Amino acid sequence: MSLYKRVKYLFSQNPSFHVIIHRFTVEVYVFYLRSIKRIDLGDDCTVHRHAKFDGVNPRGIHIGDRVRIAARVVIFSHDYYRNKGNVSTYIGNQCNIGYGSLILPGVKIGNNVVVGAGSVVNKDVPDNCIVAGNPAKIVKKDIELDEHGRITNPGIKVNQ
Repeated sequence: MSLYKRVKYLFSQNPSFHVIIHRFTVEVYVFYLRSIKRIDLGDDCTVHRHAKFDGVNPRGIHIGDRVRIAARVVIFSHDYYRNKGNVSTYIGNQCNIGYGSLILPGVKIGNNVVVGAGSVVNKDVPDNCIVAGNPAKIVKKDIELDEHGRITNPGIKVNQ
C-alpha cells in the first residue's frame, strides 16, 4: 500500500484522536517487523503491537497478504527441544488470528483461515476453515472471507 493510501486510511471516517494513535502505532509496528526483524510480511497486514514473534529465528516467519493478528498472539519458528532447529512457519493470505493464540513452529496455515481466540495451533491447517481449541481442531470448513476479513459464508459445521 502506498504512503498516500496509508495516510488517507489514518484519517478516514473522521476518527477520534485515540483511533488515529492506535492506527499509527499499528503502522509503525508493521514497519518495524518488516525492516528491523526482517519478517516476511505481506501487503495490507494488521498486527497488534502486543503480538509476539520468535526472537531466535524471525526470518522463519512468513505471513501472507491481508492477515489480521490480534493482541497476545505468539508465533514461533524454532524448535530446539525436538532437535529440529530453525524451521519455517507459514500463515496464508487473508487469515484472522484470534487473541492469545499460539502458533507453534513448522505449522502451515492455509488461506482464508480463522483461528479462534486462545487456540494452540500445532498441526497444519487447510484452506477455508475455522479452527479453535487446545490443540486447535477444525470447527467449520468451506468458509468464505471478504477482503476485510469478515465471514461472508459461514461454511459447514464439522462433527467430531
